[in-house]
Amino acid sequence: MMASNMSGEFKGLQKLITDLQLLVTYIHCAAHLLNLAVEDSLRKLSVMRDTIRLSKDLINTIRALPKIIHILKTINYDDKFSKSASTLSNEVDNEINQQHSQTNNAL
Repeated sequence: MMASNMSGEFKGLQKLITDLQLLVTYIHCAAHLLNLAVEDSLRKLSVMRDTIRLSKDLINTIRALPKIIHILKTINYDDKFSKSASTLSNEVDNEINQQHSQTNNAL
């Protein structure tokens, strides 16, 4: 269940419970509060924000590599498709090189 479903003043679980018992006070989950505070702090520190963004991009690139390689291997290499497959392969190589350069520049 999403936090908004729990804490919603007008439609969430908080609303349903306060309709039954007016004296109930909604308290946000401590773990979620800590998570929100850490995320807010990291967003304000540009170095940390950029490092996290770069890490996510790097992870996504690494996860995508087997899929990209599989797609390239399954392409039919007859004359009609060989040029487009070659172009796709070059684009993939360029993307990987660009991600690698960005990683090196950030470090």
